[in-house]
Amino acid sequence: MADAPSPAPSAAEPSDGFWIAFGLAALAYLLPFWIVKYPPMIDLPQRAAQVWLLGHLNEPEVAARYELHGWSPYVLSYYLGWLFARVLSVPDAMRLLISLIVVSMPLSLLALLRANRGDRWWALLGFPLSFGPCFMWGVTPYLAAVPLGLFCIAICRDVRDDLTRGRRLQLIVCVAALYFTHALAWAIAAALALATLAVAGWLRRQAFLLAAILLSPGPLAVGWYLFAKSSYTMVNKGGAWELGLDRLLQFPVFQIDPGTSSLGLVYGGVLLALLAAIFWAGRSAVRSWRYAVPAGLALLAYLLCPTQYFHTFFLEQRVAVFVVPLALAAAASAPQPNAKRILQRAVALTVLAGSAFLWVRLPAFDRETQPFQKIAERMKPGKKLFFLMVDPESRALGRPYFLHFPAWYQAEKGGTAEFSFASLFAEPVRYRDGMGPPLPQGFEWPPLDMSHEELLRYDYYLIRAHEDVLPRLMSRGPNDLTLLAQEEHWRLYGHQGAEP
Repeated sequence: MADAPSPAPSAAEPSDGFWIAFGLAALAYLLPFWIVKYPPMIDLPQRAAQVWLLGHLNEPEVAARYELHGWSPYVLSYYLGWLFARVLSVPDAMRLLISLIVVSMPLSLLALLRANRGDRWWALLGFPLSFGPCFMWGVTPYLAAVPLGLFCIAICRDVRDDLTRGRRLQLIVCVAALYFTHALAWAIAAALALATLAVAGWLRRQAFLLAAILLSPGPLAVGWYLFAKSSYTMVNKGGAWELGLDRLLQFPVFQIDPGTSSLGLVYGGVLLALLAAIFWAGRSAVRSWRYAVPAGLALLAYLLCPTQYFHTFFLEQRVAVFVVPLALAAAASAPQPNAKRILQRAVALTVLAGSAFLWVRLPAFDRETQPFQKIAERMKPGKKLFFLMVDPESRALGRPYFLHFPAWYQAEKGGTAEFSFASLFAEPVRYRDGMGPPLPQGFEWPPLDMSHEELLRYDYYLIRAHEDVLPRLMSRGPNDLTLLAQEEHWRLYGHQGAEP
């Protein structure tokens, strides 16, 4: 059956309470982030430290050690955080950035549904879909890029000969923002958008223009790739695939990660069951197979992509976030009013259940961070901090949420905190040549392999471990370190005579 062009969304929308539900869902998902100090996102402290550095590069002491690489294709979310941090504290700026990311996911799904003439109530599922493993890892640039990618796909789904100049301008802005937010997300979204254009009809006059816009960052991406390959040894270590049928079993968990794999499996299974029910209820509606092509390609890419390449990890998890939104956009609305109402209520209950995870998890994690907060209050600003997370696991949430957690010291009080993402090639603020610490790559995972001389260059030593590891750490030579403060498993050391 031929696929008719999608009509422009009607200006008049039914008064079915959708926007009331959207507002309530936004409150339910965002308020937990504003009642705790530190959200449970593994890499977020390092992202926050980058935001602090962006705001202090004009200071001579900071500029002497760090430099700006503003043309990196991963910088836009950092600049947005820096703008927020001009009027807010860095933690508040990061909370605001996260809030915008969470809200933008259902809004981008709404744009897809409108382009595909789907039921806008399915867009509410964008709220829980924001909290997959990428959120757990705190990959804020990628999280910010995914909604931009979905917006690009939505624009390309609406291919008509009378496509307005405004829509073309929207795509230009969206593609540029997408590339400079995260180049990998641009590559994935561009491929899916090209597939959308292909099945919508390449012979339509606007398709070639939109394809050219989608691919316009290509030369920049190729130049960046070749530059990184020639300049940074870490990107030349090859990839890893780890293919297998277990990816099918992991897929439900990759939709939301509420703290444990079992809960993630159950809730992800509920989401997929609801998606199946939505498809079943709309099976009798007129719908072309072309609507499902982007979702099918995203699923195939998830099953076949490497898990690591170009010093980018968990690639399959990043691809997985596109599958369900595209599948929801491909589903036809249920033609029977009763079935539609039942599904809308099921969506509302599923979204509500997802928010309950946050209301339980975030306060639990906040209580677990209290020992760090007490120690950090006693630490002087602007010092050199060495942190050693021998035990990075959160007892409350069961993930290594404390792996980079002490980087909040630099984000709030300046100075340095190492290991730092300023050692990585893709960050906007990086160490100048010869100014980085002598820490081996991957140091944060096996953290006890350093020379004695390297360890004596810091002012503070913050260790999280069930036992005192300082004797083992300093067993290769004399030292004058003494315990300055201890809160549960957190121990702060400094040189004799120093005060926290």
